[in-house]
Amino acid sequence: VAGIFDAMDGAIARALKAQSEFGAQLDSFSDFLAFGVAPALILYEWSLGDAGKLGWIAAVVFPIAAALRLARFNVMAKSGHDTPIWKKQFFTGVPTPAGAILCLFPLYVWFLTPETFEGFAWATPLVALWAIVVAALMVSRIPTFSVKYLKIPPKMMVPVMAAVALYFAALLHAPWVTLPLVCIAYVASIPVIFHQYRKLEKQHQAEEENLSSLAFGFSTLDITPHEDE
Repeated sequence: VAGIFDAMDGAIARALKAQSEFGAQLDSFSDFLAFGVAPALILYEWSLGDAGKLGWIAAVVFPIAAALRLARFNVMAKSGHDTPIWKKQFFTGVPTPAGAILCLFPLYVWFLTPETFEGFAWATPLVALWAIVVAALMVSRIPTFSVKYLKIPPKMMVPVMAAVALYFAALLHAPWVTLPLVCIAYVASIPVIFHQYRKLEKQHQAEEENLSSLAFGFSTLDITPHEDE
């Protein structure tokens, strides 16, 4: 629910022309509570409380990582006019809503197959380690996919809308199957997106070098009039 409202608030603010710096900061604070504090508390009440110091550390590290991720996003948004268009197709690190969904992955598995966590004592530290890994991905510099600048061809609009409707239907009727699959697909996409980012980066670096060499060539041309002219 928090994710749905997070997607809607920006669109509504733009439609009403009510965007403001205050609203942006309030949105980040809401994201910190919904996607940083809430998942950590849920995991702590479910299993991290039994993991000793490691569980306590994970429950503290995750919301701190969410706060750092949101602070960096706000700073980068202010200097966004200097960012090339191709870079805006990517996030830096895992966004906080995606991090919250990934963080709760062990809980989805438990709801799907409770017998998976029989003899729960050995699995509890793994839940804490998973939360710490997701926190590290949130504050990392790894490029991840952003839908904000995704351009859908007109001929693909209907299939995409059908896929989105299918996703929400599956989420409502079979959440403990859908959410783990979404997490697995998202994690699997990270190396693919990283490869695509590097490819675009090298391509644009080559274009900039060509433009620089071309500009240097023009600057070294002898345009001084000769005496016989």
